[in-house]
Amino acid sequence: MKRTTIVLIAVIIICLSVAGCGGGGAVTPPDTGGDASGGGSGLTAAEAARVAVSEARTWSADAVLWELGPAPETLDANWTRNGRAGEWFVSYARSSDQRCFTVDVENGAVARAEEDATMSRRVAIPSSAPRDAPRVSLAQAASAARDAGMPEQPNEPAVFYTFDSPTQAWDGKPVWQLGCDSPEGGRWYIVDGMSGKLIAVLDVLGKPVGSETEPAKPAGDAREVIKEFFALLDAGEGEQALQLMAARARGNDQTRSMWLVSFEGIDSIALTKTEERLKENWSNSIQYYRCSLTIRLKPGEQPGLWEDGTVTRYVSVTAEDGAWKIAEISMNP
Repeated sequence: MKRTTIVLIAVIIICLSVAGCGGGGAVTPPDTGGDASGGGSGLTAAEAARVAVSEARTWSADAVLWELGPAPETLDANWTRNGRAGEWFVSYARSSDQRCFTVDVENGAVARAEEDATMSRRVAIPSSAPRDAPRVSLAQAASAARDAGMPEQPNEPAVFYTFDSPTQAWDGKPVWQLGCDSPEGGRWYIVDGMSGKLIAVLDVLGKPVGSETEPAKPAGDAREVIKEFFALLDAGEGEQALQLMAARARGNDQTRSMWLVSFEGIDSIALTKTEERLKENWSNSIQYYRCSLTIRLKPGEQPGLWEDGTVTRYVSVTAEDGAWKIAEISMNP
């Protein structure tokens, strides 16, 4: 299964293909108490995780569920009630590094399982993170979304569970994100993955529904902060480069340390081209760019977000305290 994960990037939802992570040792069966197991076809989230977790634990004993979602085209006709789908991706992270491992589950069995070079953990793993399966089932999350106005049978649904979000209010926390088309242009229902309570309803640009005010656009060209950021990395000034990142991208002390360690692995980095992208989704507070980079890592450094050669990275910039700041750097569009 080629899965498509939807990542909520500040004021827009961007689709990208990704994979996940896992490890060995004793396996604790996932808590399936919240799953609606009766009726429908396919597996619930907890059932898919039960299939995937043994593969993950052979990859890493401390594997923790990090992202999970169904292939939209395989969702059961009654998925908003029973939480079932025929195909799932289940991705895991580990605390020892930023790598991830993904298991694709199809027809109730493992179809593929591998470490994904295009995916990495960006934020620290919280100690309270459910290791094996979501604490809140998809059926429970959909119920909260329905109560907030999501249709019983949403048009063009997009569904996933994740810890990694650039929205500061829930970055590093497990959330279900349920998206669908609507006459108003699309809605995203964000549900707390620990309590099952609705956190927010967002429009297609990531703004809270009903919000009409927009912050003033920072002065200057946003591309200049991208240029300065990579110039500082090339000069070995990781601390200064970090200050050009938005507060939610820097995260907590552990996340900042992870960024600085990744910066230290760069021997040289040159920005050769910056191209505008997704311009129809720009606003006063967000812009999106495609950056061509030439990178050389220090000897012995393992590739991840940074790798040797000429690469493309996708950078978003956001307004913060009246200035443009780096909101996200991604390997995927």
